[in-house]
Amino acid sequence: MADNPHQKDLRVYLDADIHMRLKILCVKKNRSMSSVVAELVEQWIEETEELERLERQKRPPRN
Repeated sequence: MADNPHQKDLRVYLDADIHMRLKILCVKKNRSMSSVVAELVEQWIEETEELERLERQKRPPRN
């Protein structure tokens, strides 16, 4: 359970090999798997929102 009331739990299913590789790298880098996943999700959101903004800019104006 999240200690911070502003955080939510998210269950993610990964292939066992991917999970193990992530866990090993997180230990090597002294990072939690949650922090890495949160960082990657935030990056994906920012990239996707930027692509959506660019798509809206390309649309012809409405009459």
